[in-house]
Amino acid sequence: MTPLDVAYKIFGGRFSIKGSEIIPIHCPFCEGGSHHDKYTFAINIDTGAYNCKRGHCGQQGSIKQLKEHFRIDDDTKNYEFKKAPAKIYKKPTTQSLPATTEIEKYLMSRKFSKSTWERRKIGQSNNRIVFPYYENGELVAVKFRGKDDNGKWKKFSMEPGGKLVFWGMDDCDFDMPLVITEGEMDALSLDECGIPNVVSLPNGAESLGCVDLCWDWLQKFSRYYIWTDSDEPGIKCRDELIKRLGVPRCQIVFTNRKDANEVLYYDGPEAVAECISSAQYIPMDGLYSLADLPEYDPESDVVVKSSMTNLHYRMGEISVWTGINSSGKSTMLSQELLSSINQGFKVCAYSGELADRLFRYWVDRQAAGPEGIKALHKDGRIVYRVKAEALNQIRNWYADKFYLYNSQEIVTQDKLFEVWEYARQRYGCTVFSVDNLMALGLGSGGERDFLRKQAEFVGLCKKFAAKWDVHIHIVAHPRKPSKGQDIDKMDVAGLAEITNWADNVYKAKRYNKKEMEIIGQDPTMSGASGSIEVQKGRFEGRQDDVTMLCYEQSSMRFYPLGEDPHWSLGWANLKNDDLWGDISTEERGYE
Repeated sequence: MTPLDVAYKIFGGRFSIKGSEIIPIHCPFCEGGSHHDKYTFAINIDTGAYNCKRGHCGQQGSIKQLKEHFRIDDDTKNYEFKKAPAKIYKKPTTQSLPATTEIEKYLMSRKFSKSTWERRKIGQSNNRIVFPYYENGELVAVKFRGKDDNGKWKKFSMEPGGKLVFWGMDDCDFDMPLVITEGEMDALSLDECGIPNVVSLPNGAESLGCVDLCWDWLQKFSRYYIWTDSDEPGIKCRDELIKRLGVPRCQIVFTNRKDANEVLYYDGPEAVAECISSAQYIPMDGLYSLADLPEYDPESDVVVKSSMTNLHYRMGEISVWTGINSSGKSTMLSQELLSSINQGFKVCAYSGELADRLFRYWVDRQAAGPEGIKALHKDGRIVYRVKAEALNQIRNWYADKFYLYNSQEIVTQDKLFEVWEYARQRYGCTVFSVDNLMALGLGSGGERDFLRKQAEFVGLCKKFAAKWDVHIHIVAHPRKPSKGQDIDKMDVAGLAEITNWADNVYKAKRYNKKEMEIIGQDPTMSGASGSIEVQKGRFEGRQDDVTMLCYEQSSMRFYPLGEDPHWSLGWANLKNDDLWGDISTEERGYE
């Protein structure tokens, strides 16, 4: 079975063939990711080797592996790859005569000397300027420039049937860079200034068919200068040429004039030469000379201190929180968000598990602390309430610092990033949280696809954190452990890429009754009911670093063994102003 057979089996007829590559619209493995990137996947039509160029996918392998993955048998009809027949071009018949006085006058008005246009074999036919196109010494096309109805030299046409190659390609030296302009007048302008190796597109910005026709010829040059017009079509043409010819080999010519001929006309030959000499390579985003990077000062890092241990959360990083059900990871994270606010950072949280009122109830209890809580007995159970006088101050304290995103609809990653970007720009939030990965709408494919999309989401979070200089906390559930076994970062319920992307991985743990009995036998551990373990700390290289924790029920606060939960947050220093005015305590939801 040929690679073409396999492509038909996987994609039907929904692919194109370019050169030696079979290119479908989307990669069959990643489907273009969240942005549905197109044309990133290719199969070599000769060898069957395949790869996806998306960084978050990167699937690659042999035709055998591809067949095995998609369970393709060999008893499939063979398809033949038939190249389209070579196009037959018509040889031009135009007889070019020496330029008339009127044409010479026009060319001289555009600052061209007679020796320049004669060197390019420019003549006239029926009082139209004739631009002859040669390939390997043979005339293959003729272009005309005549007067329009307003008497302007702006009427263009071609003799039908010609081969639309680059204008001036026979005069080029392969050992020198090639300059590509949008029109013949621009190429003539560089000729006039003594700049060699200049060609023009045959029909302006829309005529890139010459790239295909002259592909082998183009490959003989090691470098290109791209000088198209500075209008929208010219910029679009420039960008497409760069894609086709390769970013590392192209330099862009920038100017405040529309094109090269305008630079010659208004600014003179020296300005044209200066434009070429100051052409710029296209920078590759994220690629720098190591010596040119600014100095790094670790003391200048913006960091958020943890409320439970000596952890630090840096801007531009992501932290993954994991732990079995009821281990306290969501509660610990909520406490860390309050600690962030107390240090002057604004927070935006997404909770896919808790209703918004319950989420705020937990936050208010943690913010109040044990002394701000009253315990009520109702129907044989204990109900915890935040004291009204403390609640007013707490709400006033975090009113413009703590934002919650909660939606009744399934939240996609694109929507979440849209909300985060808004919160970053509109409110200045720099600490974000997702609780949890399972609550996001990441597609409805099979389990493997869902796990892959979770890992992809975490990778996008990493890029978002770096772009917006923020810190993102992500709660990720672990796979169900075997009986009697503990979990580690490799047990996060997804692909290994989730914890690979993370800068920090924290495991929350609450001890069961048997574990508590064992701990109670050690006087130094008395009172501990859980722990937080640093399973990965990229910046400081920390790993397997465990802090024993105690838990205070009324305020839902975790605190290190040997300390106490009675610390105060910034709200305690505010005035006790009643934000609700005459609204009753029943309407507030508290006593």
